[in-house]
Amino acid sequence: MLDVVKPLDPLTADRTPVLANAFRALAKGLKRIVLWPAHVAASRRLMNQLAEFSDQQLSDIGITRGDVASAAAAPLDVDPSVWLMQARFERRHAARRQREETRFAA
Repeated sequence: MLDVVKPLDPLTADRTPVLANAFRALAKGLKRIVLWPAHVAASRRLMNQLAEFSDQQLSDIGITRGDVASAAAAPLDVDPSVWLMQARFERRHAARRQREETRFAA
């Protein structure tokens, strides 16, 4: 015998999964808000430590003193580590492109 599937009545439907997902999203957002000052402080400590590195040490990890200064001057809502990774990526990509151009030009 075939079972007939009845459409869900929005007034009597089980809303538990929806409420659980909403609660998880709210908790995640609140956690970010509460932990944000600690994250900013840790990022700024890292920038201060990087500022103490020598130019050679900074070069070894693929960044410059100017990159550190730019990342340290970034707005508080911007993660300076992402800023530094982007600067490093752009520099490596430009150097690779330049090597390829000189190799194909010869």
